[in-house]
Amino acid sequence: MPTYDDAGVGYHDPKIENLTNALLGIHRGLSQTAPPTNYQGVAIYCDWETSEAEWDYFRGHFLKSAY
Repeated sequence: MPTYDDAGVGYHDPKIENLTNALLGIHRGLSQTAPPTNYQGVAIYCDWETSEAEWDYFRGHFLKSAY
């Protein structure tokens, strides 16, 4: 899931490619059927650029139990 902000580069639009939209797609996909047996979760890229607000959003909208 994208958490980097490099607007104006031509290959990434942070208004579309962002944590909120990624989680909407992930939740939609996971709601369609049971996850495969090898499903282990999701990955955030770039965690070193992820803001505290984004981590809070992730915890509140993806993890079963927040910190």
